Amino acid sequence: MLNSKAIYIIEDNPNFLSQTIQYLNNKNNFSIAGYSTVEECLLYNNYTPSLIVMNYNLNSFLPSAINGLKALKIIKQLYKETKILFFSNQDSIEVALELINEGANDYIVKETKIENLLEQKSLETLQKKVIELI
Repeated sequence: MLNSKAIYIIEDNPNFLSQTIQYLNNKNNFSIAGYSTVEECLLYNNYTPSLIVMNYNLNSFLPSAINGLKALKIIKQLYKETKILFFSNQDSIEVALELINEGANDYIVKETKIENLLEQKSLETLQKKVIELI
């Protein structure tokens, strides 16, 4: 069953995962679960989320973790109604277009390189897109 306010966040950087969950929880009334890999998400989920926000490169800490396009294809098979939003450092128009052509709803480049101001701006952009997609 689709939970209209449920969001899964899949992010391999534990600090950014925690920060993203905290930011979205402080601003909205969502049910948010965070996972560091797609495999972990599929193993521990209890319901079908309305939205999955995920990083493109999920193998920084676990080299065998499923990544990007492969992850999208697996998730789309299991959660046909779930919207997928990529929120990633991968700044490539080719990658973004490929993911959108394969079923992702959108792709936001995560700015984390210059202090916290850009990181905050990225989270604000993410929040707006999450509200739009939910």
